[in-house]
Amino acid sequence: MKPLATNQDRSRTERTPPARTRDLKCFRCQGFGHYASDCLNKKVMIIRDNGEIESEEDPEPEKPEEEEEPEEYEAVPVKGKLPHSMLSPRQRCAA
Repeated sequence: MKPLATNQDRSRTERTPPARTRDLKCFRCQGFGHYASDCLNKKVMIIRDNGEIESEEDPEPEKPEEEEEPEEYEAVPVKGKLPHSMLSPRQRCAA
């Protein structure tokens, strides 16, 4: 008969972290020092059965929206005086 595992035996078989972070390997970016869940690299790396590594290219950046041309209009001259508060400092001195 096989003896039952005690709590001490179970704790030994649980995943133990590597002694150094440089020994960790990320399966997403193939980098070292972190797990895939902590990976900052958004690029996805795929390892094929033959060992070939393929990376997904970043999507093309979106084209900036074209600026709309302002509508053309005919300016009509206005006659009269501007309130003193709407004048620039230079115009205030001349007034």
